[in-house]
Amino acid sequence: DIRLFFGTNDGVVHFVRNTLQNGTDSGEETAAFIPLEMLSMQYTLSQNMAQLAPPHPYGMDGEAVSLVYETVNDGNITPSEGDYVWAFIGQRRGGPGLYAFNLTDPDNPVLKWKITNQTPGFEQLALTFSTPQAVRMDLGDALGTDDGDANTPVLIFAGGYNGGWDGNSRVGKDAGDGSDTVGNSIYIVNADTGDLIW
Repeated sequence: DIRLFFGTNDGVVHFVRNTLQNGTDSGEETAAFIPLEMLSMQYTLSQNMAQLAPPHPYGMDGEAVSLVYETVNDGNITPSEGDYVWAFIGQRRGGPGLYAFNLTDPDNPVLKWKITNQTPGFEQLALTFSTPQAVRMDLGDALGTDDGDANTPVLIFAGGYNGGWDGNSRVGKDAGDGSDTVGNSIYIVNADTGDLIW
């Protein structure tokens, strides 16, 4: 049962069944998600107005990554054993947003959390060009409890790129080479909750 998870420039995150459990090709879209931040562009796209005037609309064009945890490593996701599948995707040129999904039940994806530059602690987050890296880390006492757990799932990503368009005007680094404090950060967040660790 192979699944695909990806975003597109129309602002939609797609969940597609690639193959059935018996190996037969499928290609069926099982779910789709439009972030709240992408709703405003849907009318423009539905009227085909995006081709009439620049700039090109960007939506969810970041690279998706996953974090798969299996307690037994048997190739099967068994939630009752503590197994899970989480996926993460940024807007990239589409905006300063990063989204996390629980895909443990791939037919019923659940939004776990989202982070934007409006989220406290992430004010320096720019366009999310940085592909997040999902890893496990020994955080020691970083969370206030040194439980010796070397398997805390975290997401590491850079602050992104401060550029793009505001109406018909370039902004940030796209507007010139002046100093810029937006995007010059490295973030580590709890992959389960989205809480800022560092």
